[in-house]
Amino acid sequence: MAGKYPTMSPYCFTANNPVMLVDPDGRWIPGIDDNGNVTLTMEEGDNFETFKAFFENSTENSSEDVLKCAYDSRDDDGVVNILVEVGGVFAEMKTAINDAKAAGYPSTQGLLAGTESGKRLNYNCWGSCIALNEGRKFEGSGPGTGLGISSGSEFDAKLKSDYSATTSNKAIVGRTVLRYADRKTNSSVNGHGAVFTGTDRSGSEYFFSKNRWLVAPSIFRKSYVDKIYNGNTERGLNVGDSGYNSKKRL
Repeated sequence: MAGKYPTMSPYCFTANNPVMLVDPDGRWIPGIDDNGNVTLTMEEGDNFETFKAFFENSTENSSEDVLKCAYDSRDDDGVVNILVEVGGVFAEMKTAINDAKAAGYPSTQGLLAGTESGKRLNYNCWGSCIALNEGRKFEGSGPGTGLGISSGSEFDAKLKSDYSATTSNKAIVGRTVLRYADRKTNSSVNGHGAVFTGTDRSGSEYFFSKNRWLVAPSIFRKSYVDKIYNGNTERGLNVGDSGYNSKKRL
């Protein structure tokens, strides 16, 4: 099943957490296939009800009839290409991922391992979060534009004006942004932003994340993003806020 879980090593057992987790018995796990499509993979114990639960509170076109068509389209391995019927923000994710790869931006893993080199300056994590939520194309007007979000302070201003603080258990797939900030100062100057894409049965969260300027975005387990930004923690703009922010409904 290694090909179905590109963000997890094929040498892992129970997602590297045997104290807390057992196998089987999972929930739909988001990922990316070879063509950049956003997919959901079912495990033992999953059914249409757990599939619907994945999209709970989603602002996408997720009526029961639409979700039933998507669920029925799963292949023999239990993989659903959620672009087929659901589309929306997931189509924007695919566009961002494929465009970045086509432009020559390396993967996060490759860049950190030193096996791939960054070829040019691309948009940043904050800009990708806001662009995804606003349905804007993932390209800037020039080097260093960050998709109109050049700094953590501008990202914070957007969160303050257009988003409402929420919690992880109320996060909306494709629409909730997680803010990372400095552990001591709560400054997001060197922080990060990522977009929530789901939670598996073990409680592991997944995020659409662009981990630094020079890499292609993808979907990662939150624990992986945490390791990359280990000098930061998820934290909201105000005291007591968790760092999860959902875009306000118009």
